[in-house]
Amino acid sequence: MNVLIVEPHFDDAWINLGGYIMLHPEQQFFILTLSDYISNNTSGVNVLSKHFSNVQGAFLGYKSLGFEDNYMSSLRQKNSNLSDEDLFLKINDATSFNDISLRIGHLQNRFDIIFWPLGLKHPQHILMNKINPFNTCYYYREFPYYFYEDQKYVIEESTKTKTKSLFDISSVLETKIEIFKEAYPNQVFILDLNIEGVSLSKLNSEVFWK
Repeated sequence: MNVLIVEPHFDDAWINLGGYIMLHPEQQFFILTLSDYISNNTSGVNVLSKHFSNVQGAFLGYKSLGFEDNYMSSLRQKNSNLSDEDLFLKINDATSFNDISLRIGHLQNRFDIIFWPLGLKHPQHILMNKINPFNTCYYYREFPYYFYEDQKYVIEESTKTKTKSLFDISSVLETKIEIFKEAYPNQVFILDLNIEGVSLSKLNSEVFWK
């Protein structure tokens, strides 16, 4: 079975579905990353591939809309009249989100299962809702954004017609965290985040909806 995981940034797939990947060695995984940006650790998928022969990946190469990025802050100031959507198109020389959707959508027939982010809080994650070309897919929970108080209503609205699945990863959680440190060393600060009493290193389940 072939599985596609589409992620806004270079660590979202492993953060949110790393346990699922480890517990399904019979499946073939392809991780498609939207952004290939200056803060990116391009060795991440290479590390995952070293540990798991059934994991491959590629970058679409779009620039990220970050929170605390000096370059993006400068662009926002220079283009203060633009929405996040228009700014994203501008910095990536894209004419429309349809162009981006088409680049992703042509993969559909190659995969039996497709995972897509819910699209919470972070501008780049929210934009993912605008470019989803798939009629049928699983939506995965996004750490840490899922746990912010101000996202509860968004989550309720976006999942009210979907079926929730909870996947137990307690048996591989420690390994998931160790591989995360190796694959994405410049992101280890995420392990120290504690959102509403929830931290990644204590999440013994992964969640997705269909």
